[in-house]
Amino acid sequence: MIVSRDDLNRGHRVVAMPCYSQQLEKRSRLKYCVLLRAGDGNLDKDCVVKADEISYLEKTELDLSRGAVGRLKPETMAQIMAALRYVVREEQH
Repeated sequence: MIVSRDDLNRGHRVVAMPCYSQQLEKRSRLKYCVLLRAGDGNLDKDCVVKADEISYLEKTELDLSRGAVGRLKPETMAQIMAALRYVVREEQH
């Protein structure tokens, strides 16, 4: 899943998080995962986005010829951003 801002995606890379369809029950309870249901963003099946595995992808590795597969609702993107903040935020004591 591409999570970088559209206006920042003009370069050679995009920021992405992987989606997994295995171990949904377990992963959906983790603070750094977000459950997505089939149909969300045109997904075929339920999956989780894992914010702890964020990475850069070269655009040459992607098939961009058909454009975006789908877009998530702002509420869902807010959940994904909260999961990312959980991953990168320093613990406060």
